[in-house]
Amino acid sequence: MKIASTEHCLSLYNGLLLQVLASFFFSVFVLDFLIISAILFFFQFS
Repeated sequence: MKIASTEHCLSLYNGLLLQVLASFFFSVFVLDFLIISAILFFFQFS
């Protein structure tokens, strides 16, 4: 019974880790996109 609960905790932890990683990569991607578009915008008007 204890092994099953440990596996359950591990799967929950993995799910949480994946969620955190996904949101982290998404925010990095959005920041990257904003920075690149800002640079292109700046070069267009300079």
